[in-house]
Amino acid sequence: MISKRAISLLCVLAIVAGACGSDEESETSAPATTAASATTAAPATTAAPADDGAASSSDDGAAASASDSSAEEKVSVAILLPCAINDLSWCQGAYEGIKELEADGLIELQVVENAPFDAQGATRVMSGFANDGVDLIIGHSFDYGAPIHELAPEFPDSYFAWQGSCAGYCGVEGPNIVDYAMLMYEPSYLAGILAGGISQTGVLAQNSGYDIPACRASVEAFILGAQEVNPDATRLDAFLGSWIDAALAKEATAAQAEQGADVFMACGNAGSFGMLAEVEESNLSGFGYIYDESALAPGNVVASMVSKFGVNYRKMVDRIKNGTWEEYLVTPMSEGGFELMLHPDYDAAEIPAETMELFNARLEGIMNGTFEVPYVGAAPEPEESASEPTPIRVRLNWIADPGFLGLYMADELGYFAEEGVEPIFEFGGPNVPHPVQILAGGAADVGFGSLSIIADAQSQGDEFVMFGTRLQEGILGISSLAESPIYTAEEICGKKIGATPGDVVPLDALLITNGLEAGCYELVPVGWDPSPVAEGLVDGMVNYMNSHPVVLDGMGVDNVAVSYAEMGMNMYADIAFTTKEFAENNREALVGFTRAMVKGWEAAFADPETAVDVMYNGSPNLGGGIDVGMDNSYQIYIHYAQVPLMESSLTETDGLFSMDYDSLVGPQWDALALTGIDPLPAADPMIDLSILDDAFGDCRPSLLNCGG
Repeated sequence: MISKRAISLLCVLAIVAGACGSDEESETSAPATTAASATTAAPATTAAPADDGAASSSDDGAAASASDSSAEEKVSVAILLPCAINDLSWCQGAYEGIKELEADGLIELQVVENAPFDAQGATRVMSGFANDGVDLIIGHSFDYGAPIHELAPEFPDSYFAWQGSCAGYCGVEGPNIVDYAMLMYEPSYLAGILAGGISQTGVLAQNSGYDIPACRASVEAFILGAQEVNPDATRLDAFLGSWIDAALAKEATAAQAEQGADVFMACGNAGSFGMLAEVEESNLSGFGYIYDESALAPGNVVASMVSKFGVNYRKMVDRIKNGTWEEYLVTPMSEGGFELMLHPDYDAAEIPAETMELFNARLEGIMNGTFEVPYVGAAPEPEESASEPTPIRVRLNWIADPGFLGLYMADELGYFAEEGVEPIFEFGGPNVPHPVQILAGGAADVGFGSLSIIADAQSQGDEFVMFGTRLQEGILGISSLAESPIYTAEEICGKKIGATPGDVVPLDALLITNGLEAGCYELVPVGWDPSPVAEGLVDGMVNYMNSHPVVLDGMGVDNVAVSYAEMGMNMYADIAFTTKEFAENNREALVGFTRAMVKGWEAAFADPETAVDVMYNGSPNLGGGIDVGMDNSYQIYIHYAQVPLMESSLTETDGLFSMDYDSLVGPQWDALALTGIDPLPAADPMIDLSILDDAFGDCRPSLLNCGG
């Protein structure tokens, strides 16, 4: 006989499977125009999903409402939902919210269900809508922020919205982009009050897909609310590194329960599914995420934090019609953005009367504006003391990679500790906002990025300082087959050129630098994989000079790779930068970090095999390539390929990371002007060579061989 709880768990796992699919599905499935069942695993663009409870665009009610507004007045909308529209969570809430506008005759709607999560797939889908002239393109996930910021400048007549909930921590760069906030931290505070009263152990717990501002603010509010009831309450955290792994969430919840936790919340739909499955199985207490999730664990769900996404979508449409578009869209509980739905069938524990009294008082204060829930969008910075190292939050621009070998070696060999600094590393990736956005929002102190992206952010009002460059020569180039090579910028014109959206601007700048017309080639959208070159689908492809040629060689493809520098346009790349404020207030720590970083790279150059091994297995404060499924067989060759890009006549005399001021403010800034940055910021305020000078002291060009 199958128990009620076993059946419930099976249902939860079935919802997760239908809602999210696998990572492989999201990367390979192509959206198809269809009116098929809403539970199909492949992304589906649909105006009338066949799902009970989902209103068809041909419903009489919707048609009647639509007849009240002319077609010319409607705003065309496309929404990417990374999961199923009947998932009882993230995507169902958004789907029902946007359908309200369609039913009211305000919009013409296209829905992409189970949309790709990866940047390449998401860009493909969104660019298709933008090319069709869709007015508003919504990416309903934090992960869509990066591809939207790459794509939006190419389509200034379309508006793009992403569910970032960053409240300025991530930054929004572009007049046609909006970050629409999910203020779950307000109901989370109220949930925390209830949790503080319910908990018998005083230990609460949470799991989140990632430590992003929306989740961080919610979990911090959760414990603050609980501590109003029980000042000694504590919280256990699990940041899963996945939005789709319900099994991992269930395991994390079980482990937290073993440590004494008895009340739980989640930030992420699969995280909530797994958490509630364990909560029901162990007869504990939990809170629903985004949607009424009481059916997932009847009797064990105290309340659900229900998001009213339709309120934000309606505001977007109104702003487009009224010409009042803004970069942030915030709808608090007091304006109908969220509610905390109490569930009368909750019976896992008693809610004390005094707890409900405080709950009602705080709810009233939130609604009438007399009580403000604190917003904490980033992990609290470690407290400093005279005997403790200075923490520096370092935002990398990719996952584990040979481009970080020097950081790995500095961490492994204790160079950072010797300098009295403690770097706190956070990896980037294809679906993560660029470090400039993270630093602009105050969630990191040091980052690495391209000259054009840093300068563009500066032009929008951010204040950054560049203090060194890892690559003396730009990393971009063109890969082609040896049988039909491309050696010059002139040979690009008239050819099929594969490029990602972010590659187009510097590619056109290269052409203009050579007196050629921008866009004189046939653009073929591609991802990172150089297979289109190998398969002859393109004549050439924008490459990374340290990796694509290595991969093509490994495939047995006879190829030619020519850098932009060899074609007449050179810019520094992978530039180390910080905010002006951090540089002014933490100069000694920044100099120490730079000194340790340079020493780490010198050690990596001296013993590359050990450096690659450390990168693969991880160092004390940096996760390794093994954690992301890295193929370690060719990483040493990628390192060998990057060495000539890091060395120059300047580094021979001045050391690694050195920058030539005259080159930077002269020809490089002139080339930067061709990328379309408007207004082009002044170069001098963005450059501080004294940090590297102080790091080397009298030891140029080598810190490790100083005096030797």
